[in-house]
Amino acid sequence: MTITGRTRSPRSHHFTRWIEGQATGIRRELGAGIRQVITGWDIASALDIPVLYPEDILGAAHPSAQALRDIGAAWSGACFEFPGRLYVVFLNPLHARTRQNVTLAEELSHIWLGHEPSRVGFLDGGRIPLRTYDPSQEKQAYAVGAATLVPARALWLLTARGATDGEIAAHFGVSLDVVRYRRNVTKSLGLD
Repeated sequence: MTITGRTRSPRSHHFTRWIEGQATGIRRELGAGIRQVITGWDIASALDIPVLYPEDILGAAHPSAQALRDIGAAWSGACFEFPGRLYVVFLNPLHARTRQNVTLAEELSHIWLGHEPSRVGFLDGGRIPLRTYDPSQEKQAYAVGAATLVPARALWLLTARGATDGEIAAHFGVSLDVVRYRRNVTKSLGLD
């Protein structure tokens, strides 16, 4: 699968169609139809991007790994870019697999969309870490990641067949919140 920067999302009512187009592009690159279940790990594998947990690098007993466990749900995942467009994604091992799945898809969507990686700087003489955060990019990446995992047409086909939100979530390996989010986002497409 080739990673290329994508155009920025439109700033109009066409955002939903743009999301679906980006997700369709990712699925097409994977050779996945709308009914095929894919996971964030499938996308990472196709991109040859390692997915790790802090203890994979630090060891479970390392104080930094322990500190990340201590802050628990305060973080979900992070993607790091190295010279030569090499990437690695870290996930929070304390989150449910369904949460990790959408987090991973979101982090990989940042790459697909050509987003600038966040930068970490420090305040107060280097004592306080500060991460850059672009709300627009986060919204785009989450939307595209969720749409890649739960395609609009498949969501509405399963709904038309009588599947509950819980059954749809289990089918796609995502949380109920992701299914509800996708249902709300895709209503404007008129697929129901």
